[in-house]
Amino acid sequence: MIRVLIADDSAVVRAMVRQVMENDVRFEIAGEASNGEDAVRCNEKLSPDLIIMDINMPIMDGIEATKRILKTSSPAVVIFTTADSAAMGYRCIQAGALEVISKPDLSVITPGMMKLFCDRLAALGESHYASAAGRVPAAAFVPEGAKAGSRKSFSGCKCSEAESDEDAAASLPEDRPYLNPALPQTPGDYRILLAGASTGGPAALRQLLSGLGPSFPLPVLITQHIDSSFDTHFAGWLNESTGMHVEIAKEGTVPLRGRAYLAPADRHLIVRPFPENTAGCVIALSDEPPLHFLKPAVDRLFFSAADVFHSRILAVLLTGMGRDGADGCKRIVEAGGYTVAESARTCTVFGMPRAAIKCGAASAIVPLGLMPDFLRSRLGVKKYG
Repeated sequence: MIRVLIADDSAVVRAMVRQVMENDVRFEIAGEASNGEDAVRCNEKLSPDLIIMDINMPIMDGIEATKRILKTSSPAVVIFTTADSAAMGYRCIQAGALEVISKPDLSVITPGMMKLFCDRLAALGESHYASAAGRVPAAAFVPEGAKAGSRKSFSGCKCSEAESDEDAAASLPEDRPYLNPALPQTPGDYRILLAGASTGGPAALRQLLSGLGPSFPLPVLITQHIDSSFDTHFAGWLNESTGMHVEIAKEGTVPLRGRAYLAPADRHLIVRPFPENTAGCVIALSDEPPLHFLKPAVDRLFFSAADVFHSRILAVLLTGMGRDGADGCKRIVEAGGYTVAESARTCTVFGMPRAAIKCGAASAIVPLGLMPDFLRSRLGVKKYG
């Protein structure tokens, strides 16, 4: 059972969140706090697994409370805010918070909304036992020519007692990439990098883009499952904190190398062929129905890119609930492209990468801290800068 601390200066909000979570057997409400100072004190006393943290609180705000709490303990901190404070919320991720989620209108919440809200918090709460994104040691990069282990699944995997490739992938050490010998490993002439992420994705994308930097020789297109109206704040935060130019994707834009384009919160990001420009495509935004109940969906981006670029795609599937992106990875490898699934050791939630691995659609499994260098190795680029 996940022990929860609710920190919000509104007694009404605390009561509503408590009511929703007490109806779910996965949660136990350990306590409540009405300000950040109170939250720090309650964390020391109650040792919760999950803290739902408001930002704008008296005495001490949620940003400072998050910093103090995570200096001495490791609960999963989820920032609970409105669109007006979302920009501040993403600063909490730099302090170690896992996610920024919008405050729903709990007075009109439906059973479906309630389940989605609780599922998301449960996934984040359980993650406090795992290595947090950005805290994984960045051990020396192991090149693709590393000697394969005894298993027929991923090269170098010594998990011979694992019951399945999925179990083996979940238990891989965090100090090197693992390659799938069932898929081609020869570097190709790649033209675009795609990235898909969901729960825990903001911190993961920040680390990935910071490692790639503005000199990365491909355009980067990103679909991150994100709350409505938070996309602009998220793109702005990535732009300020990663060193790479990041912007919300716009219809008709020609993607430029060394820049990242983020799907807006209410449209699928896709690409269309455009041979007349050097990128070979233009960005398009689709208003098609949700896929996997998601809009934007990672699979929409991956499917469209496979149709345009075929074998000239690099794609990474990062932390997230569910299986969005797994079918897209399969389409990409069938077209001759290359897919990278984030290691279970560094994922906040292993659901999306696990699904890609399970269906044989991951060309490699790579810890997040090693991913920038690994991607450069696919392009023959040795160093950043």
